[in-house]
Amino acid sequence: MRVETGDLCLLVRAGGQLCAMPLEHVDETMRPQPVHAVAGAPHFVCGIAVIRGKPVPVVDVASALGQRDSQSTRFVTIKTADRRVALAVDDVLGVRTIDAKSISELPPLLSHASAEVVSAIATLDSELLMVIRSARLVSEMAWPAIEAGVTA
Repeated sequence: MRVETGDLCLLVRAGGQLCAMPLEHVDETMRPQPVHAVAGAPHFVCGIAVIRGKPVPVVDVASALGQRDSQSTRFVTIKTADRRVALAVDDVLGVRTIDAKSISELPPLLSHASAEVVSAIATLDSELLMVIRSARLVSEMAWPAIEAGVTA
């Protein structure tokens, strides 16, 4: 997920961290739905929620970023290829254009640790901003259990 000059991004806060995702990947925002655990899912996948009649994996963004103190009050559903993922976030802040000049790739030291979740970092109003990577939030190995609706 690349952010280009003039791209509108949805800004959210998760575990105290400011995050952005290109608006073209955002499906909708909503109140949290009941979440059911899924065996074998990564630690930051809370489980699945039934959204619009279909099982959708729920990713705790704060946990995926290594944060511990999260008070998820909103879901943001995003499109990942032909699938949907719900992101559990603390707050939805709004839509804003991110200046492409403020965006940089992850430093080499962080590239392996955060590459699955974060595509780039930036600054916004002197605050660190993480650009969320939607396409790989849930690994291919976890999808069969999620799609089958298997709960732990």
